[in-house]
Amino acid sequence: MEINYRQASILFELIQSDTPLTAGMLAAKLDLNERVVRFNLPPLDLWLQEFGVKTPLQTPKGIFLHMTQGGRQRLLRLIPDPLGEKARIYLRPEYRQLWIAFKVLASTSPLPSKDFEKDLELSENTLARDIQQVRKLLEKHTLNLVRKRSVGTYVEGSEIQIRYALSIILKRILGDANIVQLCLWKKVELQNPWTERALLRRMAVNVIENWSLWDSFDAIQQLTSGLGVVYDEVNISRVALYLVISINRIRHSKSVEYPEERIENIRSNEIFAATQKALKKPPFAPDINLSDAEIVYLFNQLVTYGYAGFGDEYTHLDDVRLESFLLIAEDIMRQVYSSRGMEYSDSPVTNDLAAHLHRCYHLLHLGVKVHFNLADEVQSSYPVLFNEIISITQGVTTNLLFGTILKEETARITIYAAMAILQSQSAASGQESKIAVVCPTGGVTSRMLMLRLRTELPELGNLELMSMKQLRGGNLENVRAIISTTTTISKDLGVPVLVVNPLLKDEDISRIKSWLISGE
Repeated sequence: MEINYRQASILFELIQSDTPLTAGMLAAKLDLNERVVRFNLPPLDLWLQEFGVKTPLQTPKGIFLHMTQGGRQRLLRLIPDPLGEKARIYLRPEYRQLWIAFKVLASTSPLPSKDFEKDLELSENTLARDIQQVRKLLEKHTLNLVRKRSVGTYVEGSEIQIRYALSIILKRILGDANIVQLCLWKKVELQNPWTERALLRRMAVNVIENWSLWDSFDAIQQLTSGLGVVYDEVNISRVALYLVISINRIRHSKSVEYPEERIENIRSNEIFAATQKALKKPPFAPDINLSDAEIVYLFNQLVTYGYAGFGDEYTHLDDVRLESFLLIAEDIMRQVYSSRGMEYSDSPVTNDLAAHLHRCYHLLHLGVKVHFNLADEVQSSYPVLFNEIISITQGVTTNLLFGTILKEETARITIYAAMAILQSQSAASGQESKIAVVCPTGGVTSRMLMLRLRTELPELGNLELMSMKQLRGGNLENVRAIISTTTTISKDLGVPVLVVNPLLKDEDISRIKSWLISGE
């Protein structure tokens, strides 16, 4: 008898747990629902009986595996490989669509439908529906997904936009992992390897592990060290990933272009020169000769992810510095505050706005468009402030490119302005508001949720981990919202309650952002 990957994921959690777990706890850990957990317990009981486990998993105190620690470790080695030859992989629609988007973006030639059907055990009709959703996803990156029966499925659009979209999709699949962690995943499982999310990650790693990721990471690390710039491993990984994506594309005659007159303006730049010297012929890819245009895009990746370390030596594209955007951001905030009779003071939100506009500058200058799918919702939720931002931004700069950025980023600037006003009002009242985070499963799950919230949604501000006992005690002073992983919290507490997955999925992030905008 064989068990499927879903049953294996449940068994993995039970092996790791020394105390009984409820179906709800397992469901939260595995991104499933309680019904699915309970449905898969009887097959697991039958499978475990083959190894001498006679006691059912379901007990009056919860779901528990009655085995010694030694027996558990032996059992762990018997669980089938989730990506083995006999494995049958069924991913939920959102994961299937990410995989399809990754495959078509990473491929340099059209892919036949049978490739996707083989990977994901899909029917033709299901694949057609998923392709339609992937087409909408890629349209946000100004790319067109083409599917022709006689040819296959492929992407049309500018080369730099394809690379940028591929980087974004990979980040969504891999999360915040860096190259070091990816290499470790191949040797030691750092998490439950049988969850759908882990399966998707491993499928992607199996593709990109042949892209010389570690060598690229090492080359970028040496380059930045030579420049005297300190990067963390995550930012080195982002630049390294872009580099190996570029090399893989160049090997198939997919190159980028850049105006020669602009290249001439930055040839004398120290960072550009160092990048060209170190990576024009990458030591780990002797068959590749990066053009000056390719060096420009790589150079911009280095600047985007490590600007703070370059200081006054950074001179690039009309000498645009972060300070320029900080002055613009302060000018916008001062006018917003003044129109409300409020006194402006330095705020972290202003710095965040400046950093965002600075990144937009580089992307726009490189021809990369960034889509913001909540723009219409922002305009409808803050119509007065939105129109005010339009009026203000028309007169804060004479730089045409700056003006274009401010116009395209009106919705995001509106959000930053609204956040700054709310923070100022909270500070004026002498009471700093906070968001309570409630995760009954506790332990590493609650810490992971807090880390994800702070990483993905820094605009949430002050977060405080709160137990169910504290919540029942009615201690909600200065709490403006509750983010919880359980649906059992009363909706009558007088503050909004947002229920999320402990791993904070993409739809959870979108819902929280929507609440930040509308307050509903």
